[in-house]
Amino acid sequence: MQRCINCKTEFKWKEIYRYLWGHLFNPIKCESCGEDHYITVKGRLTNSMLVILPMLLFGQFLSPFNHMLLSLGFGISVGLIGSLLTPFLVTFKIEETKNI
Repeated sequence: MQRCINCKTEFKWKEIYRYLWGHLFNPIKCESCGEDHYITVKGRLTNSMLVILPMLLFGQFLSPFNHMLLSLGFGISVGLIGSLLTPFLVTFKIEETKNI
């Protein structure tokens, strides 16, 4: 699980999960030190690859069912399972401010 870069406090699974289903452009705040953490490009790709890609692959091409609604339900289920794993694998960084 991701930790705060400053104080090494571990983020909660629920907090990261809500962040991933909400606004990815807003920072996630550390509860201990208040530092803003932004999701990295690698974290965004991980989120997409674990949620959208399996849903499309299993729902469209690898579904063992011949019924469209069963295939759709199976694809959505696989996507939800992937989304439950993403808080363990995404990475965050602290945005560096540029002083001009």
